[in-house]
Amino acid sequence: MSRTPEKHPGYLPLPIDKLPANKVVPIEMYIYMPMNGKMLLYKEEEAVLGPARHARMHEFRDRFFYKREDQPKLEAFLKANPGDDVRPMKSLMSNPHFLSGAASKEELQSRSAKLLCNHFGFTPDETSDESITEQMQKQINQVTAGVLEVLEVDAGVLDKLKAVVGALETSGWNHSANVAGISALLALAIGYTDKELLRDIATGGYLHDIGLSTCNLPMRARELNYTPVELERYRQHPAAGLELLEILELGVSENVKIIVYQHEEWHDGGGFPQGAQGADLFEPAQLVAIASKIDHLIRTDLPGFVAIDEAMRKIGEENGAGGGACEFNPGLLNQIFDAVFSGGAMVSSPLASYG
Repeated sequence: MSRTPEKHPGYLPLPIDKLPANKVVPIEMYIYMPMNGKMLLYKEEEAVLGPARHARMHEFRDRFFYKREDQPKLEAFLKANPGDDVRPMKSLMSNPHFLSGAASKEELQSRSAKLLCNHFGFTPDETSDESITEQMQKQINQVTAGVLEVLEVDAGVLDKLKAVVGALETSGWNHSANVAGISALLALAIGYTDKELLRDIATGGYLHDIGLSTCNLPMRARELNYTPVELERYRQHPAAGLELLEILELGVSENVKIIVYQHEEWHDGGGFPQGAQGADLFEPAQLVAIASKIDHLIRTDLPGFVAIDEAMRKIGEENGAGGGACEFNPGLLNQIFDAVFSGGAMVSSPLASYG
């Protein structure tokens, strides 16, 4: 195997064309996220490299890496598993888990878009000249713009939070839109002012659970009720969401992709899919995770719902209490808690330029 200069210290480019599909690969494989310069775990050590992932890696070959220390294991693996033209057919991007049988990229995109339509309860216009993907892109943009407009309510953070949720409930938006609005508001409350990043946070909040559309799971209020098999599928949904975004080629930023991928990660490393922790977590992803938990606690269609202020306190009190699991960054929660309950004024809103 030729030695190439390290583009990213400690990592080497994966020789994608030499990797066979449907084999247990003995190394961890990473995908590079250029926005924050992080390597995200794409496949764990000793995992099977299925045909869907194999095909996707050829589409984004420049973004896949492995740890330099694993080079001897990879070389031994490739020597023991010589590939005879292991590159997948150019049009083959089928996913055996949820999109099996797609014969072309276009068909795969169409099926993926339909999954998103079902997830969001969106009915595409069959008479439109636009593709389902293009219509879904417009839907995402419209909802994101809508939740950002709601945030211009002139009030303290807690009152603004109540106004956001009230507006979303009366407009019939679902959990995804609630999370979009709440997460963007939390970002504003703790001092985020960059309008593009705020837009990304709202978009990431709206799209955070799209991977669930691929997991064939029953509707349950809490994942605690899943069987072991269902729970394993549930734990795949952040990676499935990232894969959907890449298949659809939606016009979203790397920020949004990282939010979708990391929104189930915990500050103490107890989350999934990567088990990332601490400084390796993208703060906007934690904001979206907090917003999601708030919405689950305050939704009136779920049993045991509580008022917004009680939900905030409950999250703060339970996070890491008694040496237990620390789901959220305590410093981030303190910032949010101070902003929500201090009664102070909001930072100047940069949202007027959204239009």
